[in-house]
Amino acid sequence: MAKRHTLTNIYKNYVHDNLPNSTNYVNNKTFKKVTLLFFKLLSNEIIENGYEYKVPSGMGYIFIKKFKPKKKAIDFKLTNELYAKYNKDNPTNKKVIYHKNNHSFGYAGRWYWNKTNAILPNKGLYKLEPIRNNKRKLAASIKQNNTINKYIG
Repeated sequence: MAKRHTLTNIYKNYVHDNLPNSTNYVNNKTFKKVTLLFFKLLSNEIIENGYEYKVPSGMGYIFIKKFKPKKKAIDFKLTNELYAKYNKDNPTNKKVIYHKNNHSFGYAGRWYWNKTNAILPNKGLYKLEPIRNNKRKLAASIKQNNTINKYIG
């Protein structure tokens, strides 16, 4: 299983580079507060304004990419509301309703890490997996604020 990098691991490297008597040193609690605030503000900027973040040390860019889905996604909530009884009675001939994405002109958005010019060995082995909260914020922003036009396509 792949090893995940957490703030605890990052803090250990930080302490190694910044000894406690250094002017840049902060304790673990402060480090985590600052880091979490930074990532929260960064993800909001990427979602709300379509910001393209250049990752330090030549590791590429993180942004939201818009695309037209090739497969239709099932709207489970609406399907269950309208066809729950019918689908129970007819398990071989179920009816479903698909999302149309009319609010975003048929586009969907996805977090994307562009590693094309990244200076990173074995870069194909790495992937960006945003936390669930950021995925939900992106979906809500597209549905409510129509931010799909701000994203790179």
